[in-house]
Amino acid sequence: MPFDLDALLPECLLAVGVVLALVGGRYAGWLVLFVSAGAAALAGWQWAVPADRSLFDGLLALDGLARFGRLFLVVAATLTCLLALLTGLDRRPLAALLAAALGLMLVTASGHWQVAVAAAAVAVAAGCFLLDGAPEWAGFLSVAVPAAVVIALARFASPLPVLAAVAILLATVGNLTAFREPNAQRLLGFATLGQVALLAMAVATRTADGLAAAQVGLVALGVANLGAFGVLAFVRRAVGSTDLRDLRGLIRRAPALAVLLTLFLLSLLGAPPFVGWFAKAQLLGALADATRTHPEQAGWMSALVIAAVVNFVLAAVAYLGLVRTLILEQRAEDLEEAEPQAVAEPAAALAYAGVLVVGLVLFLGEPGASAPGGHVSIAATDLRGLTPPARQE
Repeated sequence: MPFDLDALLPECLLAVGVVLALVGGRYAGWLVLFVSAGAAALAGWQWAVPADRSLFDGLLALDGLARFGRLFLVVAATLTCLLALLTGLDRRPLAALLAAALGLMLVTASGHWQVAVAAAAVAVAAGCFLLDGAPEWAGFLSVAVPAAVVIALARFASPLPVLAAVAILLATVGNLTAFREPNAQRLLGFATLGQVALLAMAVATRTADGLAAAQVGLVALGVANLGAFGVLAFVRRAVGSTDLRDLRGLIRRAPALAVLLTLFLLSLLGAPPFVGWFAKAQLLGALADATRTHPEQAGWMSALVIAAVVNFVLAAVAYLGLVRTLILEQRAEDLEEAEPQAVAEPAAALAYAGVLVVGLVLFLGEPGASAPGGHVSIAATDLRGLTPPARQE
């Protein structure tokens, strides 16, 4: 058997980070951040220099999907570590954070479904320690779990009718629940369920364009969700809650944070010129193309197109409702014309969210460019290895 651990250096570094978070001292949090950043750099190098490898006699496969997923997950973990340090959270949950990221990275690289199930069990066990209501951990889970699920579906997806029916159901339930949710953090969580189901629809096409659309959608979701939950983390630290009633008129108390959160929400609902708009255009293009390239499944493909459009509208209503709360609604104090109590806007919060806002526009399509099939391309996204993966027996 060839020496395979050299290809798993990012995972090895994350394992070191888990140990540091558990036994480290005063500066353990920053050491964990540096280790995670190193893992992200290695994963980025492996993604930029494509070399498909089969590890441990086929148990793991570092193909294009795996390299993309590993890079996505470790970057999300690194940004979450940074956010946790900036908001002053205890360092010990960082061990669970990196362990969950490690398990999900192995899910994306699994060559057999048994390995994926075992790695997912590790990730779920670690993720249970992050379910304490903190927006920092919720933000990570809202992007890491979708990435692993979408890539696992691309490898081990069920037949189209099953996957399509489940995706349509989850998207509709998630967006309808988000529409009625009185807490901003849970609203984003339920809306994310709808977003993941839409990405599953793209995977269901079993085409290279569908896989490309799913990956671009993950990038758009990752940047916007990490930014939105990050802003909520700073707001929760200042006002003590993420309930909608406490976020009314935030634009008058913390204008910078309110504007930044609004920009992330606009990208999530698919408003131009943010990356979310390009991602949704590419997803719809892939679904429409699939109705022509798979005439034998035209009925299901048409149903996916209709369901995607309907859920785009439902999600937009939920996100715009939150935007309305931030900007247009008023608290009782505002109605009494009392001077609004300013909310602290730390420079660290503005810098963190500001960098992610830049990420919303770095993936803008080149003028006149188009991807195969005639839909929008993403200029700064190099999607490697986008051939439909072989079905596992």
